[in-house]
Amino acid sequence: MELLKQALFTPIQLSWNGWAILGYVTYDLPKRIIDLVLCVLISPFAILVITIFAPFVTADGGSLFFVQERVGKGGRRFQMYKIRTMLNGEVTGIGRFLRMFRLDELPQIWNIAWGQEIPWYLKLFMGDMSFVGPRPRPYFEDLALAAIVPGYLDRQGVIPGITGWAQIAVGRHDDDANKIRKTVFWEGLHLKYRNILVEYLILPPATAYIVIVGRGK
Repeated sequence: MELLKQALFTPIQLSWNGWAILGYVTYDLPKRIIDLVLCVLISPFAILVITIFAPFVTADGGSLFFVQERVGKGGRRFQMYKIRTMLNGEVTGIGRFLRMFRLDELPQIWNIAWGQEIPWYLKLFMGDMSFVGPRPRPYFEDLALAAIVPGYLDRQGVIPGITGWAQIAVGRHDDDANKIRKTVFWEGLHLKYRNILVEYLILPPATAYIVIVGRGK
């Protein structure tokens, strides 16, 4: 019982050497099961939204999806999908609406359900992303922040996610230095104190509230 309590509520020691069996059974495995169930439940809605907005997004002659290399668990790079919201460096009108309600993030369900560079026999047990976790960043951003933030690369010890404490407390940071610092702080708390109940009973409803009131822009 004491081991279970420690696994769920005490700070974790992140490592690139693999998952501890206890940590996997009490945290990573149930997290993966919840993610897969949510993917099944949300996929019809995601397909509907993408289908409805596809003509508006591509009306300017651009592509429907924005694909960018991001850094995930263990420093492994993967291609992250979003609905395209920009053209020539500027946020489009429809893109502004999608960002406001974070609908542009829906294609990342594919990143959660099916890892790209993961052996086929492990795809059921892990994806490139989770619904909850630190947001994955481009490789060059990781390098820059690692040079100025002590312990920053600890974030690579867990699978990144669509939402987390930083997204609720700070929102999108873009190039705002103050928001970036706050984001790193909240991600540090997320990494240090993991709790499967908090992650899936508190963070998703809180994120839904942010989306409803339009704080996602």
